[in-house]
Amino acid sequence: MARQEGEPLDGRNLMLYINTSEDPDSPSWKAQALATSHTITYNTETKERLTKDSPGGNPEKRITSVTVTIKADALRSFGDSDKKLLLKTMKQKKNVMLKYGFAEDDEQAGDDYEEGEFVIDSLEETSQAGEDVTYSAQFSSSGDVVTKQKEA
Repeated sequence: MARQEGEPLDGRNLMLYINTSEDPDSPSWKAQALATSHTITYNTETKERLTKDSPGGNPEKRITSVTVTIKADALRSFGDSDKKLLLKTMKQKKNVMLKYGFAEDDEQAGDDYEEGEFVIDSLEETSQAGEDVTYSAQFSSSGDVVTKQKEA
């Protein structure tokens, strides 16, 4: 079904994808299974500069770097390959390639998505009696996160 400009998005329309391939040049994207929530945050680091020419004698700010943080929450399932992959990658002290954008079922040509290499900052599991087992992962960008577009 075609989306209309200005139409609100449902949270189910957006998904986090994990590269399961060892070859970064040929990614194999897998949607995070049983995802319940994703949060993507863009942050900047700035530097102030005060010169004799600064307008009004106030320091000027400039952006020196942009970082992206993604927080992902999901239910655990028996034999959960996503959490196992993240934990293995984390223990090997390797980075992971992530893609964040429209779910494959909702993807249309021209849709933007974010893609980049990330460090796994944390991986937390919660298992409370009588409740679903859940896990949360937090990722921080390592290098540039690039905005790309779905091709036709």
